[in-house]
Amino acid sequence: MAQLATTVHAQLSPGLEVYVEYSNEIWNGIFSQGSYCEQQGLALASATTRSARLRFQSQRSVEIFAAFEQVYAADERDRLVRVMASQAANTWVSGVLLGQRRRPPDT
Repeated sequence: MAQLATTVHAQLSPGLEVYVEYSNEIWNGIFSQGSYCEQQGLALASATTRSARLRFQSQRSVEIFAAFEQVYAADERDRLVRVMASQAANTWVSGVLLGQRRRPPDT
């Protein structure tokens, strides 16, 4: 992610915004990225089968946002548009995504 953020920063015109999104429709079972996220999410201590994919999406999104924030100077960060894709028809999805807390670092 750091390399991608560095490349985008170097090559994108300074007047443009950068939309940063981990993936889309992870909640949707017909897409393979949802299954991957569910498997990864089940490894989280706080995840249940129902919320696993969303909790992983949230955690990974925050990690990716942080990677971009490391590359963009403080006065450039208003160019970063952080996208946490949800499901409009199901507010529970948004609640899980936005309620996820970061895991403590491994000790």
